[in-house]
Amino acid sequence: MIKVQYLGPLRSYPSRVGATRAEQNPSWLSDGQHAWDILRNNPSVRVAVNEWLGNTNKLDTPYRLERRELIDLRAVMNAIASHEHDMDYETMLRDVAATGTSAQSQLVLVDCRTNVELSLRDVGVGVSQVIPVLVNAMTLEEHMITIEQPEI
Repeated sequence: MIKVQYLGPLRSYPSRVGATRAEQNPSWLSDGQHAWDILRNNPSVRVAVNEWLGNTNKLDTPYRLERRELIDLRAVMNAIASHEHDMDYETMLRDVAATGTSAQSQLVLVDCRTNVELSLRDVGVGVSQVIPVLVNAMTLEEHMITIEQPEI
């Protein structure tokens, strides 16, 4: 039996931080949100998508996707404050680094011409529409993927 994956006509931009989960959004698969979660968490898929984005024989865009880890600035400031009178900077930096790490991450586009980081919301709709198609094609090899209005 063939497995079918439906991808709707207007695919969602990724959330700025973290990912929207299936239990939070009943359209998680059909609006492409799952693709952003896959890209955020699967470096090999990110590499493959970047190959499609940057290759002159494929999409030929000047962009590549990168994952950025976010830090909790308040936790970092508190960690620094707790070492206010310490002269052991190595310990302080280790504590600050451990405190500031977060499970939160975001995807950014990097313009390879200028090395400037951009939000997917900054480059127009086209990139955000094609990336879920690429991710589905790369990760659902055993599925038939139906794409409503693929020209959008």
